[in-house]
Amino acid sequence: IMVRCILFLANIPLISLILAAVCSADEPVPELVRVQLILRGEHFKAADVKPLLEMGERAFPAYEIIIGNPESDPTEVARAFGIIGQVKGSRSRFIDSTVARLADSNRGVRTAALGLLGRIGSERDTAPIIALLSDEDLMVRTAAADTLPKIGGKRD
Repeated sequence: IMVRCILFLANIPLISLILAAVCSADEPVPELVRVQLILRGEHFKAADVKPLLEMGERAFPAYEIIIGNPESDPTEVARAFGIIGQVKGSRSRFIDSTVARLADSNRGVRTAALGLLGRIGSERDTAPIIALLSDEDLMVRTAAADTLPKIGGKRD
């Protein structure tokens, strides 16, 4: 299985980070390859979300690798934000990496990060969101304006 893992991952542009995390760690991230395959689906749809939601918090380490790597595919990152927003449980571990992705060059990533912050963010995250009210992209500006009132009060 380890050889297959290495051969499969050799075709992914994030080689060094993923190989380090999956193949040489004492406790590999068992869900990483599965999560990436689902998120990369060309025709990603609602049915694809179900297995990711069923993995729940077990998939969180995989999402951390995907979101934390600046070379990750933007579509993969945006989809990961969407799934994280739907998973029940403590998602606070994603706040810093989500705020960092607000500066991403891809508008879809910025918009998806705003969506997640609308669910898990707090008042301390308002400064970078306010900055996006002047973003070059209308979709991002709108998402920023929608996110601000969501993070101003108590979290559920």
